[in-house]
Amino acid sequence: VYWDNAGVNAVDLRYAVLEDTGWAVEAIDTFNGVNDYERPSLALDAQGNPRVAFHAVGPSPLLYYRRDGGLWTSEVVDQWPLATCCEVPSLALDSQDNPHIAMYNFTGVALRYARYDPIFGRWQKYNVYEQTGHVMPPGWPSLVIGLDDQPRVAYFDTEALQLRYFAFDGMQWVMEAPDPASRRGQWSALALDPVGAPHILYTAWIGTSAFIYHAWQVWPDGVPPSSSVDPIQPYWRTAPSLAVNATASDRGVGIANVTLWYRTSGNNASWGPWAA
Repeated sequence: VYWDNAGVNAVDLRYAVLEDTGWAVEAIDTFNGVNDYERPSLALDAQGNPRVAFHAVGPSPLLYYRRDGGLWTSEVVDQWPLATCCEVPSLALDSQDNPHIAMYNFTGVALRYARYDPIFGRWQKYNVYEQTGHVMPPGWPSLVIGLDDQPRVAYFDTEALQLRYFAFDGMQWVMEAPDPASRRGQWSALALDPVGAPHILYTAWIGTSAFIYHAWQVWPDGVPPSSSVDPIQPYWRTAPSLAVNATASDRGVGIANVTLWYRTSGNNASWGPWAA
């Protein structure tokens, strides 16, 4: 998803998808203008249907688009008619395909969050973190949904000029400062590893030079791996060699190696020791 300003007096929001015959491009919407730092945010639902969050300029609304059956529809998520509330949105879907959006509240100088409530059929939105001013807007939030279906956000504090990490625990937002140095955190990108630990890429300014930094947490892997050997057909002692099929999986950090243990019997009554 991207915006195209090749038009004379209009800017198109476009969607591109690679199909068997090549790239197919569709126009989602058209605007009179777009701030040059704005970016659309794309997510795919469980069926592969695209969902998009986008804010164009100034007091224009934050829009949520969905494509079903080849047709794009939109709805307003948030809008302040005389102010700017919803810049650089970041969109993610939970396990039920409900949308969550983090955004920068320019007028309110805050990290703002919206989620669609399917029970009441409406968007809930509020400020997560408020500042008294800003030096280097916008905040460039990056949103992901955790294994617990709760939101996580990386954010650039535009007043303190520091990287922030927010996690919602089901009751409240918990904030951390992964990198407390100044001028760290612009253009952040957040991802969670298989056990749910956060990893953040962000820009760090040192003097007049910009660097890409990586901040992460190391969580203990408390999920034991599982393994099993498929049933082996009965065989005679003089039979040729057998194929043994086994499977192993680990929801945590992955499997490095697997050791297969076996033991033998010459009479099917007494068995030898286990060997690797």
